[in-house]
Amino acid sequence: MSPSPQPVVVLMALPREAAPLLAYARAEPRLLLRVTGVGRARAEQAIEEILGQAPPALVITAGFAGGLRPGLPVGTVLFEADAALPLAAFLQQAGATPGRFHCAERMLITAREKAACHHQTGADAVEMESGWIREHCRRAGVVSATVRVISDAAEEDLPLDFNQLADAEQQLSPLKLAGAVLKKPGAMAGLLRLQRQTAFASHRLADVLQTALQKWWAAR
Repeated sequence: MSPSPQPVVVLMALPREAAPLLAYARAEPRLLLRVTGVGRARAEQAIEEILGQAPPALVITAGFAGGLRPGLPVGTVLFEADAALPLAAFLQQAGATPGRFHCAERMLITAREKAACHHQTGADAVEMESGWIREHCRRAGVVSATVRVISDAAEEDLPLDFNQLADAEQQLSPLKLAGAVLKKPGAMAGLLRLQRQTAFASHRLADVLQTALQKWWAAR
């Protein structure tokens, strides 16, 4: 009996990022999809657990990203991959674009903050988990890639400061969110717009990942 193939592990911070990919992951035994939670601590805990088991064939850290480079529309899928990873070609065939990411400790809320970060780092997009995950992969000798979709463009402000609405574990507090909306009723329109953007972005990301992985497995 031949051994089971090493899985591809996809790590995402939020359930709404992962939702469009769930059905495919459940039907594909070569794919392990895991929701880690937001931020460095949860991301590092998840990847340490993964790497402590049988080493995966590949780790993909995926999800939303804030745009830093002007002109990147919502739904743009960017990737950054280890040089030894043939998956990069299949990601491009599936519609993703090479890019650079900055891994931040907090969300960037305003267009001004994003512009300053772009000027300082030269990155195309900002996220909060992938940098830490891929550092652990490098130390373990496991190939990895970041594949993220723009959920809010560089030119737009988020409707609320979500950093102020999170608890100590960086989870959004419904009570704090409700209170913030009561204090700033005009934010509701922005929240609804962001909800539409993230729904579109998550489906776009799932389509790219599914197509690229199918092509990669077929070529192996």
